[in-house]
Amino acid sequence: MIMAFHTTCLIPHRFNAYLEAYSREGWAIERAVIGDCAGSYFVEIGPQQRVIQIWRHVDATEWTERRAKLAAHADWKAFRAAQAELISSEFERLFKPAPFMPVENLTHADDFVEMRVYRARTGVLDHFLEIYAAEGLSVQLGHLGNCIGYFRSVDGRVDEVLHLWGYADLNDRIKRRAALFADPAFKAFLIKGVPHSSGELHPSSNFLLARLAPSAPSHYRAAHHGGEYAANRTLWGTGRPITTAPANAAGCHIHIYDNRFPIAAKVTPLPPEARLEAYRALQRHLA
Repeated sequence: MIMAFHTTCLIPHRFNAYLEAYSREGWAIERAVIGDCAGSYFVEIGPQQRVIQIWRHVDATEWTERRAKLAAHADWKAFRAAQAELISSEFERLFKPAPFMPVENLTHADDFVEMRVYRARTGVLDHFLEIYAAEGLSVQLGHLGNCIGYFRSVDGRVDEVLHLWGYADLNDRIKRRAALFADPAFKAFLIKGVPHSSGELHPSSNFLLARLAPSAPSHYRAAHHGGEYAANRTLWGTGRPITTAPANAAGCHIHIYDNRFPIAAKVTPLPPEARLEAYRALQRHLA
């Protein structure tokens, strides 16, 4: 079994338009042709304006055949032609589950998902995975709780690992990871399994991803727009921040972007809409 991680990079300020069009027309076509979508996310922290989907396949041959069939699909071609101006680029990577990881874990995503990618030097990844399975996995699971998936690369750079962890919100992530790195057992694993002095395993990138239901754009709007934040489980969490600000600290300034008012012609990239009610919701949350 392999997992295809498909990333769609969108034109700034056209993100919502693409999600709505994809939900309305594209999702049903792609789901019918490609098959099993194990997860669909948009990047909340990290490179912006990206949708990342995870598609499950038997092998690379099936992935190739299904992608070719989708590319030839008349309705898909019409949809893509209509949305061409909204997409800046796309790319896809193939991964397979690590030997210790049941693929069913992918279906248990939470409200906030972190994707971490690490790159190993040639020849050490197999050894690292053995050490991790024996000494690191149980400790990490005990603290972080929800391993959605742990994979190693099949194409491109073939010595990378990618893993996804689900959290209730950002505060949940902070607390869980703080407890993890305070655990002597995990510190011992890091010393043994990730020798920093030789650089055998080092991070190549790190994303934080919010879960996205591609067939329900209202879910995206509820998680990303205006006063609706207060009525839903949000990406910043339902509780107050757990970090106390120092005395006399000042907050950063806030930009308001409202499509009812024109944006200066020279502004680039165009920002997503962020109205006054979103700022008021943030104030209520932090107060």
